[in-house]
Amino acid sequence: MAKSRVLGRATFVMALALSLAAAPACGRFMFASGPDRPDDDDLLGPPPPPDYQCERGTREVVDEDRDGHPDGVVHKADGEVICRGDDTDRNGRIDRWQKLDHGRVTSEAHDSDGDGKLEPAKPAGSAK
Repeated sequence: MAKSRVLGRATFVMALALSLAAAPACGRFMFASGPDRPDDDDLLGPPPPPDYQCERGTREVVDEDRDGHPDGVVHKADGEVICRGDDTDRNGRIDRWQKLDHGRVTSEAHDSDGDGKLEPAKPAGSAK
């Protein structure tokens, strides 16, 4: 009885360890601080519009100017960028989200007044 209980615990611990080790490899495992929020406290701002469906892709923090501070975040699905959040005014907060399809921006939403909320999304190419 005691031996089977020990084997049962060992099997459980091994299964838990393997699942935690394999989870990051699937690309969808991350801890977030809110709905679709980056887990980097240095990168704040409003989340993307829900209809952009950014959560279906993997997330990468971007430091384009290589100053050690995040400039934005991209979400990729099947190796293609599907969403992009940018800090356009360089204040450390995402203020623009873009939805992309085959490399083309199809919709864009801005926090143009700095209130932490996105103004309604506009189709790409429409007047701002």
